[in-house]
Amino acid sequence: MVSIQSFEARRSRRRLGLVLGALFLVSLLALLLPIPTDGLRLMEQLIFALRIAGGLGLVVLMFKMPALFKPQIEAKISSEGLIYTPFSDHMIGWDQISAVKERTLSVQKVLSVYLVDPSAFKVKRAAQLRSKLNKSAGDFGDFTIQVALTDRSLQDFRRAFEPFKPLTI
Repeated sequence: MVSIQSFEARRSRRRLGLVLGALFLVSLLALLLPIPTDGLRLMEQLIFALRIAGGLGLVVLMFKMPALFKPQIEAKISSEGLIYTPFSDHMIGWDQISAVKERTLSVQKVLSVYLVDPSAFKVKRAAQLRSKLNKSAGDFGDFTIQVALTDRSLQDFRRAFEPFKPLTI
């Protein structure tokens, strides 16, 4: 049972490890693709692009690896509001949240949070970029809570939000 008083979702080491492991394998395979020698210019360009993507994937992996060793609280929901640390370390009061919607991003369920005034919060730099990408990709709010990377289920999040901001679909 989820306690409404102090709902906390921590980063799941196992889930994050699986994502980073898959990224490592795909990146390594992309880097090791042989370049065709039969004169197919388009294929050479494609493989070159895949190698660049593989290299970037390894760089991302390098920066995300420390997250495996720092189990931290990703989300905290209480009567005062919401803290979602990938977005901001500051509490967002319920009066500052206009809606929380359940969305599907590819095959993953996420919770999109819509703020009354997003400029009122000190937001982390990476979160600012993700927020712009969310808005350009469609109706994904000011930030998204990636439930799959936490140790809690979507049902747990639904129950925690219910007394304060019930989820809409």
